[in-house]
Amino acid sequence: MVARRRQLSASALVSAVLVAGGLAGCTVPGPAVPPGEPRAPAPGEPAPREVPMSAAADALLTQSRNERRTGDYARAAATLERALRIEPAAPAIWLELARLELAQGRYARAEQLARKAESLAVPGSAMAGECHTTVAEARRMAQGGG
Repeated sequence: MVARRRQLSASALVSAVLVAGGLAGCTVPGPAVPPGEPRAPAPGEPAPREVPMSAAADALLTQSRNERRTGDYARAAATLERALRIEPAAPAIWLELARLELAQGRYARAEQLARKAESLAVPGSAMAGECHTTVAEARRMAQGGG
């Protein structure tokens, strides 16, 4: 009787493994996305969101924007460097540095910083789009398209 149960249990186990293996082969892969390309959200999927910054870094970012708008570029740069010490992976801070460089006519550096910001942004997010736009603007400005 015990031998018969073991035989049935082994038979059930083999059947379960075969079924599971067959089902695993039935998955349909999604479209391939080349490395480095942003992946668009699937229909009904929410748009990707950035991770929020700390309150301190956000306050410094706001302060630096105000300093840039008033033309105090040196102070704006120092403020952004402080923000980067708090949030080194925040794409918004790197993007603001790129905009600061654009305002000063340093287009190659602006492009580099915007690319850094883009590399940190969530693919397909609004931030990634802003970074891409800033890269394009820096290139256009560098070619005299001011």
